[in-house]
Amino acid sequence: MTRKAQPAGSEQTPIVRENGINLEVRGAVLIAQAKQRIAWHKQNAATIAAELRLSLDADDLREKWRRLEISRQMRGHEEHARFLTFIASNLKPSVLYRVGLNDLSHFEIMPKGSYL
Repeated sequence: MTRKAQPAGSEQTPIVRENGINLEVRGAVLIAQAKQRIAWHKQNAATIAAELRLSLDADDLREKWRRLEISRQMRGHEEHARFLTFIASNLKPSVLYRVGLNDLSHFEIMPKGSYL
């Protein structure tokens, strides 16, 4: 962040220049986005849990490793849903938030993967 120097005795607010993309977004919009992603993560976790239940009888090593990987994926979705729930519950709908690319990534607003 850089600040523009002001003449001595100036009463003006300093000009602040920030690098990167910064958006001003109402809390209500961020809350709505978080709720959509929470629902998506919870649905994925439930789907994975159902798949885990179907493979409980497997005895071979490869299937056991697959179950471990599925469990890890399920916990990842549950944890991300927990994180977004925490953030959404602490946002104020009428407040204007300044969000950057990192924030957009955490809210999963940015596209995932390569589209080239």
